[in-house]
Amino acid sequence: MPNVNNPAVATLLITNANGAVCDSAAELQCYAPEWAIVNYVEKQFSTKDYLTIRNEYLDDIKGQRTGYRTRYSESMIAWGTGSAPPS
Repeated sequence: MPNVNNPAVATLLITNANGAVCDSAAELQCYAPEWAIVNYVEKQFSTKDYLTIRNEYLDDIKGQRTGYRTRYSESMIAWGTGSAPPS
């Protein structure tokens, strides 16, 4: 992964997408291991109403993705209402 702290690799970075915080600003790139999983469960109750349950887990193994070596989890429950399909 390109080092976000090294200005020489700025052209290799995609904003908010593919950089790592390496041990030294002099490094051009470093290994940034991580893994993540996301799960969606959706249930439609009518043509206009649905329920969404979303769970996400991320393990930033060396802390190079987020700046902190830790595990993250996030959950969401949402109720959606839409308009009737066009006739």
